[in-house]
Amino acid sequence: MKPVYLKLAGLHSFREPQEVDFARLCEGGLFGIFGPTGSGKSTVLDAVTLALYGRVERAPHGTAGILNHAGDRVQVEFVFELAHPEGRKRYRVERVYRRSGDVAVASTAARLVEITAGGEIPLAEKETRVTAGVEALLGLKADDFTRAVVLPQGKFDEFLKKVKPAERRQMLERLFGLTEYGDKLRQKVKQRLEAVEKRLAGIRGELEGLGDASDEALALAGKGLQEVSLRAAGAKRRCLIMEKEYEEKKNVWQWQEELAQVEGDLAVLEERRPAMDRLQEKLAAAARALQAVPYIREVDEAEKAFEQARFNVAQTGNRLAAALERAEKASKDLEAARTRRRQEEPVLLERKGHLARALELEREIDSLKQQGTGLAGECRELEREKERISLALQEHRDNKDKMEGAVNRCREDLAASRVDPERRRQVAAAVLAYERWQKAEEDRLQALDALKQKEDQLVRAQSALSTAQEVEKQARAGLELAEQKEKETRESRPGEEAALQEAAGDLERRRAQVAAVRRLTGEMADTAVILQEKETACRRALDDLRRAEARLDEASRARERAREVCRASEEKVEELGRRHTAAHLAATLKEGEPCPVCGSPHHPSPAAAAGAGELAAAREELRKARQSLEDAQVTLEKAQRQEPAAREKFKAADLAVQEVKKRLAALEDETAAVRGELPAAWADLSPEQLEAEIARREDALRQRRQNLAAWQRELEERQKGLQEARQVHSRAAVALAAAESAAKGAREALREAAEKARLAEREARERLAELDALRRDISVEDVIAEQRRIESLDKQRFVLEKERGRLEKELAEVVRVIENLSAREGELGIKLAAGRQKLENLRALYRQRDEELKKITGGRPAAELLAGVQARLQELSTAEDRAREEEDLASREKSDLQQALAAAEKALHLARDRMEKGRAGLQECLQELHFVTRREAEDALLSIEEQENMKKTVDEYQKERERLAGLRRSLKEKLAGRGLSPEEWQDCLHKLEAARREKEEALNERAVARDKYRELAGKNMRWKELTRQAKETGDLKNRLETLQNLFKGNAFVDYLAEEQLVNVARDASARLGELTRHRYALEVGSDGGFVIRDEANGGVKRPVSTLSGGETFVTSLALALALSAQIQLKGRFPLEFFFLDEGFGTLDPGLLEVVVSTLERLRLAHLNIGVISHVPELQQRIPRRLVVHPALPDGTGSRLELEMA
Repeated sequence: MKPVYLKLAGLHSFREPQEVDFARLCEGGLFGIFGPTGSGKSTVLDAVTLALYGRVERAPHGTAGILNHAGDRVQVEFVFELAHPEGRKRYRVERVYRRSGDVAVASTAARLVEITAGGEIPLAEKETRVTAGVEALLGLKADDFTRAVVLPQGKFDEFLKKVKPAERRQMLERLFGLTEYGDKLRQKVKQRLEAVEKRLAGIRGELEGLGDASDEALALAGKGLQEVSLRAAGAKRRCLIMEKEYEEKKNVWQWQEELAQVEGDLAVLEERRPAMDRLQEKLAAAARALQAVPYIREVDEAEKAFEQARFNVAQTGNRLAAALERAEKASKDLEAARTRRRQEEPVLLERKGHLARALELEREIDSLKQQGTGLAGECRELEREKERISLALQEHRDNKDKMEGAVNRCREDLAASRVDPERRRQVAAAVLAYERWQKAEEDRLQALDALKQKEDQLVRAQSALSTAQEVEKQARAGLELAEQKEKETRESRPGEEAALQEAAGDLERRRAQVAAVRRLTGEMADTAVILQEKETACRRALDDLRRAEARLDEASRARERAREVCRASEEKVEELGRRHTAAHLAATLKEGEPCPVCGSPHHPSPAAAAGAGELAAAREELRKARQSLEDAQVTLEKAQRQEPAAREKFKAADLAVQEVKKRLAALEDETAAVRGELPAAWADLSPEQLEAEIARREDALRQRRQNLAAWQRELEERQKGLQEARQVHSRAAVALAAAESAAKGAREALREAAEKARLAEREARERLAELDALRRDISVEDVIAEQRRIESLDKQRFVLEKERGRLEKELAEVVRVIENLSAREGELGIKLAAGRQKLENLRALYRQRDEELKKITGGRPAAELLAGVQARLQELSTAEDRAREEEDLASREKSDLQQALAAAEKALHLARDRMEKGRAGLQECLQELHFVTRREAEDALLSIEEQENMKKTVDEYQKERERLAGLRRSLKEKLAGRGLSPEEWQDCLHKLEAARREKEEALNERAVARDKYRELAGKNMRWKELTRQAKETGDLKNRLETLQNLFKGNAFVDYLAEEQLVNVARDASARLGELTRHRYALEVGSDGGFVIRDEANGGVKRPVSTLSGGETFVTSLALALALSAQIQLKGRFPLEFFFLDEGFGTLDPGLLEVVVSTLERLRLAHLNIGVISHVPELQQRIPRRLVVHPALPDGTGSRLELEMA
């Protein structure tokens, strides 16, 4: 961060706004801030920290007492730049505070903005947000920033020489926040250890809850699953065979049922045929009747038109008679209205002219009245305003006298509140000495308390050391016992793991072979059952084939018999027909006429007539014979279709039997091969006996594994006990070392505390002596009271000055008001006299016009009289116009009605002709459409909706009949002569249900076994995972316990502080080499203090106490810069300036020359160094200077001036 610009006002001794141009001040890299003691040099740094972080380090609560005693507002503005990776960016932060009490202030405005080429970008507003924004930009808190940029007064060589190693480590702990690695780190380790112990207990509890989930239990469950799976596979194959047979029979049964339903539906449709015929007849009649509808409508319309025309003729005649009477009366009324108008109109027009003049007079009188009222009101208002101004003028003159007296009294009080400057300086010096004595006294008491605490800590550390020694002794004895037990257990191993693995592999192979025998045996049994079923199906198919052949033979014979019966019936009907024809011809023969057959004129022996009933019976017998022949043909065709289907079914069943026999032979060969691989003693054993032999071997192997596992668990327990004993001994050893270190540190701390208490006592005495020298006639108890009295007088003087200024401004304002009121009073008198004269003139004119008006109207309103005259004139005109309009209307109505009567008589004649023609046309149409009357045709008509419904019903009937006929043909083709009795169908359903039930039970048993196996497999994986986690968590617990023992006390924090000190010394040594041309180097000694390595004398190391004044300054400066750089590492951007707030007045001329020469040689990249001092010699040597002029007794605050040599 590089400072650019600073503005401050109202802060400490700076009353008026002051500005600092850091851009010019830092151009040379080295600058100074100079001024006498108490002038406000350090306030410049306070303004920077107040602008950035809203606090001043040396002020109570950060802001108490920072306000200038004569002001009520503090304002700071700071502009700075940051070196971002993408380039430098400029920011401005502003803050404003106002007085909120005697010494307290409150923030009223705060703002952080980024300054860019395009304008300003607001980043934050309000105090807390601005502070947070600055911390985010810089990456440093207020304390870190102050430590990084300022080396305070009196601290220049303290860190190098005066601070003891223990105090130096404590200082580093505070600077770099190393306390995070003390109590907080121990607390984190403790919390982590408790969490790990809790997690380990949870893992062990979960392991117990899993039960037996070992690999052996998982293998046993897998064996059971394999057996159940074999049984389920056999049941599934049998179910598939049965389902296939069921599907075939189900189709036949469904087709058979559907055919019966279709034939029933066709019979129902046949019953509906007469109704459909009637609907078709109605539709045909409606179509014929629809042709007569136009004629019927024409007749109806003609008859209606004839009646309407006759009615119109009668009505028009009546209206014409009435119109004649109205026309005569209207003519008489018009003549009477004309007479009244000629008599009254001249008189009314003359009266109207006089009343118009009266209206003008009324308007003029109203205007005069309004003007007079306004002028009277204005005069009254002028009188009232003049009276008010007179009263106000007298009141302001009285106030003027009072305020002049108050100003004089305020000036007298100001003279009495002035404080002598010499007295002010004496009290300020005494207050500063008093505060130093109070601080020294507090340090003395704190040092005594610290000494007492260190003594108590030493007692506790020695007690802890004794306890740790006893615990270490016991832990060492326990470790030796655990080592002995672990050795004994290791030597008692029951067997080798390799032999068990080999036996397990052989057992697995035997188990697979036995499982194969079990599977093949089951498949052979299933195949034998299937073979039996297939042979039964084959025999049933053979029986079906023989029955089909028998049905085919029987159907062939039945058809031949029906054909013979039909042929005989046809011959009989033919014979009877010839006889009937011959008898008919014989009945037409006449003696002497030739016979149409033989031509003979004589007919001695005519054919006798056959009975009509006999011929009809023969024909009925022939019809039945033909129907029987048709039925026999259908039966034969059905038998012809069934016989090939039965033959194909038999062939398929026989082929299936042969395939199953082959499968059974293959299974027998495979079983014999598998049994050949088994031991000779197992060759004749059944599958159950083989499984029992496998189980026996598994039990033996399991027992061997259990013995080995028990030994391994015992060995693990012994090893775990040994590990725990080692950890206990390690922790005890660490605790013993920590206790010894703590005891040693406690003794060293006690010595340091005693020395610190002695120094604090001496410091308190010196500060008290200094206070006594400065306070002179003021007692110790009255120092602060005297300071407060002076501050009270200053505040009183500030208030009086403000009051005097306010009174003088108010007095001048009162004088100005008195002058304005006097001038206004004169203006109002002139206006009032003019207004009264104008009002009198208006009143005279008003009286003249009022007398003229009364002569015309007699005191009544002119508008009312004029309205009456105009109304009468309008009434006469309107009456004449209305009579004229009524006469014209009556004449037009008479003429129109005469024309309407002639037209109505003509329309009546035309309507009569149209009606007669329409009736004749309708009668001809009815005869052509075969309707007797009009009523019959109208009854035959149907609405469009009724016709569509009837057509839809007939069409649906035809489509449904065709659909059912087609469906019957399709079903007969699908059945192909096949049939299925209810008993056969029920038998198939029962077999399918049994097969499915067997399959379901087998699958459920397999699912249960699979779920059990999967559950156990999941538990086995979890068991393995938990076992691994238990081991890892146990190891982590042991490590955390070790860390907990190691982090006891402050040993780790001290180690980090030492390492940080080494880093600081290394950086400081590099800077010291640059400043001294590598003559000196800085190192950390074995006791934690600093030593100087003199490179010019062969690298000889010597204490820093041997350094001269100039060498001490150079070394302290290098160390301060190194500390600042280390602290800045905590931030985001480097701070490109550093202040040395050191009193250089204690340096002799020679040492001062060394200091100035060193500062002039110091040219660090991106770092500007500012020196804060009051030494004139140093001021003359530094070319760029910011001079602080102290505040003046007249109330003028401190001032800043930039000087360049």
